[in-house]
Amino acid sequence: MSIFDQLDMVVERITRTDEEDAKKNKTESNAAITSAKDIDRLILNHSLSATKAAELVGMNRVAFKDYILDAEKRGVIDGVLKTSNQYRYTLRHIHAIMDDLNIPAYKDIHSKTQIIVNQNLKGGTGKSTAGINLSAALALDLRERKRVLIIDLDPQGSQSQFSNINPEEDDNILTAVDLMLGQDEPESLYSEYINAGYSHEDIVRNAMVETHLPNLDVLPAFPTDERFNSAAWMAYAEDYKSTGERVIKHISRLKECVIDVIRDDYDFIIIDTAPQLNPLVWSAQEASNGLLIPCTPHTLDWKATRSLLKMLKDMLQQLPSGGENLEWFKVVGANYDDEHRRDDFTLGLMNNELGSVLLNNQIKRSTAFESAAREKMTVLDIRKSDALCPPKQLEKAVASLKDVSRELDLFLGEYK
Repeated sequence: MSIFDQLDMVVERITRTDEEDAKKNKTESNAAITSAKDIDRLILNHSLSATKAAELVGMNRVAFKDYILDAEKRGVIDGVLKTSNQYRYTLRHIHAIMDDLNIPAYKDIHSKTQIIVNQNLKGGTGKSTAGINLSAALALDLRERKRVLIIDLDPQGSQSQFSNINPEEDDNILTAVDLMLGQDEPESLYSEYINAGYSHEDIVRNAMVETHLPNLDVLPAFPTDERFNSAAWMAYAEDYKSTGERVIKHISRLKECVIDVIRDDYDFIIIDTAPQLNPLVWSAQEASNGLLIPCTPHTLDWKATRSLLKMLKDMLQQLPSGGENLEWFKVVGANYDDEHRRDDFTLGLMNNELGSVLLNNQIKRSTAFESAAREKMTVLDIRKSDALCPPKQLEKAVASLKDVSRELDLFLGEYK
């Protein structure tokens, strides 16, 4: 079933519900780790003991110790950390070891890159939280060692905080918009690099910002990225005036100038968008093969999401590709309150109208997500010993996140 068939089915259900509600005349009631030195702490939080590392690669402790001595001599890995009289293996160690042992990674089995646009029209639906935390969950699957990239297309730059970027100090950082508009901006940093002899491909690859996870990168966004929308509309007006053509050509630039360059460098590319409808958002849709819509099961959030779903088919068909690039879409319940069950009624409505489009698992409401956001990290970076939130809240957040990540990954098996 194509994405358009699914959208037709969902919109039909939404419309039918609206009609039934109108007949019945019903109304619904509205219902502290930030400094550079702490990056080492995050790396340590994800490290493994010698016992766990040996189990992961299928060795006993003795064989693993001998292998490590040899791997260090051959330069496969840097020196192993030692803390509290215990050896610790970072994720970078683990990835290098598994590659050296020829243990297959995701890229060795699946050739297709999953490019996912993370979208909703309403702010506060859990979109950005879902984007960064799901990205981390995918990257932390040590067996598959997926290579994950987050492209931030929201000028608010909410995803950039997880890469420890300070836009006021880091003046040599390029955003996706810088890369898309570089050819039109002769005084830009991009043009400086071009004039210095760097190729576009070199510039794009070097624009990716590493995080504390060795296989999770971020292409950040800054408030100045809002200029892309103005540039796109101005170019559209000029084209229409001279040729009568009704195509916003800038919409194809994310795919052509960025995605096509780094597609083979990643297994998952998640594009986070602003809660708006504009050329930047349409660029993300044009470049992706899947659409993920996080929605908090609250009346107003679901109402806004329903509005998006109603217009989505027409919107996609107006893209240069006609929306043919998109193979699937899913809605995921985010910030779901499972303790007081206040969200069950709306979640039931979502399930009735979305059917199989709605993921079975939800990202549950937890103070751990709020604590993680304040500390510029994901819930998967927190350890109970950090005392940033109640242990039960952390357990719930991590478990629900992993359940959603696993379900999404299994679903995408059809498209690999």
